[in-house]
Amino acid sequence: MKFMFLIYSSAAAEAKRKPAVRNAIFAAYMAYGKALTAAQAYVDGAPLQGTAAARTVQVRKGKTAKRAGPAYDTKEYLGGYYIIEAASMAEAQNWAAQCPGAQHGSVEVRPLMSMG
Repeated sequence: MKFMFLIYSSAAAEAKRKPAVRNAIFAAYMAYGKALTAAQAYVDGAPLQGTAAARTVQVRKGKTAKRAGPAYDTKEYLGGYYIIEAASMAEAQNWAAQCPGAQHGSVEVRPLMSMG
């Protein structure tokens, strides 16, 4: 089964992090990715650019509205994702607990729907 990990963190906390701490977190993500790959669980993943780069598009009654920024103003923002292969939700949650994002934010685990 495939699962998506949506990694959320605090924009305020991120802004206060010193470069050495950011580098350590980056290294932890690299090691995590290698562990997923070694276990043949890794499918895909990437960090996202900050919310300043986000654009939101909505179509209502045939009219398109575009605006700068994320869809919702929240304390935590979506900073990246992983897609993994796991035998069960329990296994996926175990992998999510090892994700560096779980240490400084939260990791939402969602099963992907099968379209076939």
